[in-house]
Amino acid sequence: MANYGGKQCNMGMGSLASPSARYKRKFRWMFGVISQNVFGEPAEGVRALPPTKGSRPSLEFKDIEVQHVTEDIYLPGKPSWKPINITLYDMYDKNCWPSNPVWDWIKQCYDPETGEFFAILDNKVNGYGFKKDCWLKLFSGCGDVMESWVFENAYPSQVNWGDLDMSSSEVLTIELTLRYDRASLCPWCHSPYMRQELKRSFDKI
Repeated sequence: MANYGGKQCNMGMGSLASPSARYKRKFRWMFGVISQNVFGEPAEGVRALPPTKGSRPSLEFKDIEVQHVTEDIYLPGKPSWKPINITLYDMYDKNCWPSNPVWDWIKQCYDPETGEFFAILDNKVNGYGFKKDCWLKLFSGCGDVMESWVFENAYPSQVNWGDLDMSSSEVLTIELTLRYDRASLCPWCHSPYMRQELKRSFDKI
């Protein structure tokens, strides 16, 4: 902020020069599944697989084409929420082996050992079904929540446990593609009540 004639001027930078403005950083975030200890805030140590890569939601409106005399005009049609990709660290805990949080989630819908495919809406564990609500939080450098999203009725449409390589020293990860019904930017997620509800959902596991 420059000072001219006793008045402050932001030198044409707009809100970028505001003392209250803060950049949102790509590495300050957490993603979790409400009611399912899959990733995010761990309820049982490394049993929760922490995320390393993620994304915010993506929305597209389908076009409605209208023929109008000599031109085509378009109107917004149905909104379509695009799947998001999440990459998790694949960690081992001897106290929980052979259980795997991602595998446990899949088996709520499909059990390859028996060939069973369960009813999506009826098969519930601890009152929660295969499709689950998820949350995404972005944090400031001081740990304050700057942005919160809720993904409604999400489920893993694709799971990739990754390749192996004798010449690599990298840790293993699991890649998930999550399909969801809709997402909402939620100011109320910042409230103490919502934080308590999120914690309570993990404590059920």
